[in-house]
Amino acid sequence: MFPISILPYRSIHALGIFLGTISYYLAPKKLKKITYNNLALAKNLQLSEREIKRIARKSFQNLVTIAFEYFRLKMSRGHFDRFVTGSNLKPFRDLLNSGQGVIAVTGHISNWELSFLHHTQTLPGYAVGKPIKNRRLYSFIQSIREMHGGQIIDMKNAISEGVKVLKKGVAFSMLNDQSFTSSSYSYPFFGARAWTSPAPALLAYKTKAPIVIVTTTRFKGGRYDYHISDPIWPDRTNSLKKELPRLMDLIMKGLESHIIKNPDQWLWQHKRWKQEGFHRVYSQYKADSILFILPEDKALFKKISEGMAILPQIYRRSFLTFMIPKKYKGQFKLNDYECLYYENEKELLVRDYRFQLIFDFEGKKSVKKHFLKLGGHSSFSLEDLICKMPPSEQSCYDVRDLFIKVLCLPGTPFH
Repeated sequence: MFPISILPYRSIHALGIFLGTISYYLAPKKLKKITYNNLALAKNLQLSEREIKRIARKSFQNLVTIAFEYFRLKMSRGHFDRFVTGSNLKPFRDLLNSGQGVIAVTGHISNWELSFLHHTQTLPGYAVGKPIKNRRLYSFIQSIREMHGGQIIDMKNAISEGVKVLKKGVAFSMLNDQSFTSSSYSYPFFGARAWTSPAPALLAYKTKAPIVIVTTTRFKGGRYDYHISDPIWPDRTNSLKKELPRLMDLIMKGLESHIIKNPDQWLWQHKRWKQEGFHRVYSQYKADSILFILPEDKALFKKISEGMAILPQIYRRSFLTFMIPKKYKGQFKLNDYECLYYENEKELLVRDYRFQLIFDFEGKKSVKKHFLKLGGHSSFSLEDLICKMPPSEQSCYDVRDLFIKVLCLPGTPFH
């Protein structure tokens, strides 16, 4: 990587675009499908299939560019002013100069490392880091993050260490755009429920420290600019129960509004809309967005639709979509969920990249092939599920029991 480390940023960006395009076409299907799933789930963006693929390709270019930049950053030590600028810095720095600690919240937008590195050239700073399995690589990344004297705190200790740091009157930086399924807080990120860590709001309330939102943009010519929002102060006259969602909504809305401007500079390759830990479902039946296709046969439709009443309990948080024959419109009981309607095989084959798991109870051969070419990773027919039942129960199965016995792990409340 030494040749890359001596290239100017303009050349690294050009190389990132070239090799990022190649990586998009050669990437594992699983990674590309995660990217497509995310872009399709971000329904407020209202992307066409063509736009989904265009942004996916550009996001791979962005990812490769960032990877190459890591090898160049060490050579830029102490000279970040040459290619990085900050906007609206005065309110932020005035707070720090007065001895007030500040919580800086950012996301995986453009090269998210640069704002921290630029800041720690002149002022002390702490940031939360999540270790990765490759210790040698993580050690290399840590050496870059701390090269100006900034310090990285393990994510496990974020709250306790954050309280100590903020009392010192310095900046405490956190990435806050990844899924956190154990959280009780969610935000309609781009119109789809996203579970998010409330740590920044909790810290702000406990320490009375303001929050600023930091967003970075990459420009042509090898330059970057990061913008710091005006301070968001916690209102201690409110209870924590009321104040936590208010603060978090402002953070998520701020990140969302910036990503909308340059969606290709966000990291679409991570599972942002992960819905739950799925401790109750076998791995092959886990998914965040699931499509159920009901059959046209009247008796079979009635039998399956009645048994489906258990599904919201099995998949408590997952996005469930039901595709129903039009002739049974109004007869399906789970009408609180998204329902699509079809009259023929052609209408079954919708170009929708959201669906990761498909249960096709109509049994059309073309359906599995169609959705696995889009965003799906698995497709199961009714026969596939019945075959998992004990032989003695296969001829006289109850649909509710079928879902419980086949989908659910032993020890779940349904068994």
